[in-house]
Amino acid sequence: MPRRAREKNTYAVYHVISRSISEIMLFIDNADKVYYLNLLKRYLEKYRCSLYAYCLMSNHIHLHLDTRGFDISTFMHSVNTAYVRYFNKKYDRHGHLFQGRFGSRILYNDAYNLAVSAYIHNNPKDMAEYSGHEEDYEFSSYGIYLNTMPDYYGIIDKSFVVGLFNGMGHVNFAKSYHEFVKLRKGNVDMPYRSDTLAASNISAVSDKLEGPGTSDISDASVTSNISDTSNTSDKLNISDILLVENECEYISGRTVIIRENAAENVISYISEKLEIRHQTSLGLKTRRKLVKYRALVAYSLRVLCNLSYKNICNYLVNISISSCSRLCNKGYELVSNDIVHLKIFNELVQNAA
Repeated sequence: MPRRAREKNTYAVYHVISRSISEIMLFIDNADKVYYLNLLKRYLEKYRCSLYAYCLMSNHIHLHLDTRGFDISTFMHSVNTAYVRYFNKKYDRHGHLFQGRFGSRILYNDAYNLAVSAYIHNNPKDMAEYSGHEEDYEFSSYGIYLNTMPDYYGIIDKSFVVGLFNGMGHVNFAKSYHEFVKLRKGNVDMPYRSDTLAASNISAVSDKLEGPGTSDISDASVTSNISDTSNTSDKLNISDILLVENECEYISGRTVIIRENAAENVISYISEKLEIRHQTSLGLKTRRKLVKYRALVAYSLRVLCNLSYKNICNYLVNISISSCSRLCNKGYELVSNDIVHLKIFNELVQNAA
């Protein structure tokens, strides 16, 4: 039976879960967790995505991820594939590490984003050494929100969640957020329920959730509305769920980059800025200037047009998929280290925002 297509939305924020296969831990030691967080940093920067929360447990991970219009499958495949290569080489093993596809759920409004943020940060509660002070768990972003732990990896964007609390008139964000997460601890297995959200005592959050049809949804609705792996444990055992809406509605500010740009327009813009005739130059590999040009084109098509390596090859011509992947990485390095290429790319991003 073909698997169901993953639910995606250009303007969406996601709750993402990845779990290891049953017979092995996803992270054997803390160095593995550090490596995974560094991978997140690389791909968040490479694809211009934002991360609002994370928690790495021994056999699974939780991410509160804003792809800002980028394809979520491409992002997670990049991170998890790179981690599997590292893990298998380090522990001299072969084969699968993750349990099927990663699980993802679209969070359709601000209130449900807050619920998932608290759910993720409450995950360490069942670890004896962190029960009651979950913010001390070093592989969670909770401490970053409370200013008790630095963002060592520079990967957390707090502005989205902070904006929600500031919009409610909460001047002391860290204190308000800490109280909110503690109040949500008893609802850790049902982060999307409207009735448990209302119990948070944050009236502005509760008000957003008022309305009919949010508390009598069956377990079958949960299964049908979560783009997940075949493992039912990743579905969080939710008993009630908000009905899926047509559009994502967020009050707090966030910027989405339009990633469906016409490839021809992106190529023409780069060609004009670098003063290169792209009709005759994209297929040439030898000249140093043209290598940088091709690299920037490949990277820009990947990030701003959501194109696969195979589709990018159609524009670059005379190149294999593996070479295209390397060229995209070179383009990312150029944008990261060269001010001229960074300026051109940022202009493309601004035009797409």
